[in-house]
Amino acid sequence: MIFSNNSQDEHAKEVYVRKLQKISTGSYIIALPSSWIKLNNLSPHDPLLIINNGKIFNN
Repeated sequence: MIFSNNSQDEHAKEVYVRKLQKISTGSYIIALPSSWIKLNNLSPHDPLLIINNGKIFNN
């Protein structure tokens, strides 16, 4: 998976492999490295675009 906070970024420069986790409410989460969060100046509730094998997931 490639994580980018820029919807125009078709080729992110770094790739992070993360596992999908299920929490007690039945929802799923993906934990991101705090260094990446800080590097991209992100905050809770900021939208992210997730690209998986070329398919864009952006709900």
